[in-house]
Amino acid sequence: MVGAAAAARIMADVTPAPPIAELVWSHELRFDATAKSHTFPVDSDSAEGPSPTQLLAVSLAACMSMDIVDILRKGRHPLTSFSCTVAGERIKYSMTSGPDTFSEVEDPAPAMFPPVEAPSTAELSTKIDAAATRTDASITSAQDAADSARTVSIIAIIVALVAIVLGAIGWQRARKATTA
Repeated sequence: MVGAAAAARIMADVTPAPPIAELVWSHELRFDATAKSHTFPVDSDSAEGPSPTQLLAVSLAACMSMDIVDILRKGRHPLTSFSCTVAGERIKYSMTSGPDTFSEVEDPAPAMFPPVEAPSTAELSTKIDAAATRTDASITSAQDAADSARTVSIIAIIVALVAIVLGAIGWQRARKATTA
């Protein structure tokens, strides 16, 4: 049987399958694109579906947005809304490839997030110390309550034993009185 740590190492070594996108020519400069089970039109003129350039911008925006939202959620930062806009400038069409094929991707505006005041190390240390003090006080209080409960239970057992002894003595006397 493989342990959890070993299974995690095995899973980390597995390379995920590459994404598969299939394009089937329909007519003119229009294709039907399929990714997993999703099929949608891709159209050079954007009449029947997004153009390849628009899909590239959407892919870039989606990748960046998903990373940002994932980081915020992992940091437990409150997120009530988020939007991302990617704008680009189309360059002259050329059949050659090289460093001038794509223009530089620029952020059109800085991301707008609610202000987050991250505590300093000293503030975190103070909060941890305060929590430790409260925890210690709670533990001490619980121990005191347990000691009190133990004392009360011992007294109750002693009282019960005394009552049993007195009951036995009374029963014996009553038995002797009825037989005499």
